[in-house]
Amino acid sequence: MLQNIIGDYSTPDKALNKCWGASKELRKILVEEMGMDGVVLIRCDGWEGDICGMHEWYGNNLTDGNHSIHRGSIGHYMVRVGEIFIDFTSKQFFRDAPYPTVYTRDDMDGMWEQWGEE
Repeated sequence: MLQNIIGDYSTPDKALNKCWGASKELRKILVEEMGMDGVVLIRCDGWEGDICGMHEWYGNNLTDGNHSIHRGSIGHYMVRVGEIFIDFTSKQFFRDAPYPTVYTRDDMDGMWEQWGEE
């Protein structure tokens, strides 16, 4: 299982702000070590989902100490393989998310204002 060969992002604290590194690591493993084709790094912008999970880390003001965070300012990275999207750091948004979380294209369209290949 991939959870055993990629870094540990299994809790909200371990996943927070780690999406870029985790996604690059996952893509490298899938392409270079497992020989998979069609593995794409995806950049997502403009979170349209519920931000309540973010309050646990950023507080009620939703600030990371440098700038305010609001739904539209949240960006994220994950990996697309064919028509599925694999997110190893989804726990930073949803404490109870599966690890890793797998999304469909419809899921992506409902969560992000825009997303595409990095």
